[in-house]
Amino acid sequence: KNECMQLLDEEKATLTTLDAGAVFNGGRYYSLVPIAQELLEGGFNYYYAVAVIKKGTLADVNSLYQLREKKACFAGVETFAGWILPINTLMKEGGMEIIDCNNHVKSATNYFGSSCAVNCLTDKYNPIGDNSDKLCKLCIGKIPGGRCTDSDPYAGYNGAFRCLLEAGEIAFLKHNTVQEHISGMDFTGLSSDNFELLCKDGTRRPLTEYLPCNWGKVPSDAVVTSSAVSFQDRDILQKFLKKFTE
Repeated sequence: KNECMQLLDEEKATLTTLDAGAVFNGGRYYSLVPIAQELLEGGFNYYYAVAVIKKGTLADVNSLYQLREKKACFAGVETFAGWILPINTLMKEGGMEIIDCNNHVKSATNYFGSSCAVNCLTDKYNPIGDNSDKLCKLCIGKIPGGRCTDSDPYAGYNGAFRCLLEAGEIAFLKHNTVQEHISGMDFTGLSSDNFELLCKDGTRRPLTEYLPCNWGKVPSDAVVTSSAVSFQDRDILQKFLKKFTE
């Protein structure tokens, strides 16, 4: 995704979609601007952040405070549902100490056990190079330089779900992530009954009950382009996107 943003900044590409959590950084580091927002099934422009566990696990967790030292699967640092909301929630309601106001990777490292949060060691989130690799311990990338980055198999919401299946104890996902993937070809033999939601009050609910058991509402993905694109051309792009989705 960072490579895509760089290409847009260099005007070698025109459009890409960004998670709501990445829109700010897209503007700050790559001079990108949003020109459209994704509409989800039903016409909604938002989804819900949820915490998913395998059914019957984490019997010792009855409140968010007891997530300390658990193995977590994040979609990636800067993803809204997969990092920003969970970390913010745990700081407010789960006893996560703020270790460094300017680097929440350190706070998460101090709180969780071995986990996977891709990009936690990139320059942007490890500016002085002193982050621990604890949040990369569960990542499994084999490509040189690809482990614990966007190239890691555990990157993104799909990757975080796979991480939960293979290595982790809790995954921070979109409310529809599990259902989308177990209905596809990648995760045959699984059903929604194999998983449950961990609510903020420590209780569990079925995956379908995300409305009373979510960690927050998240704006849907944005379509962005370079700020160098003229307003006239942005209008053309917006009309193209609207026609393309009709």
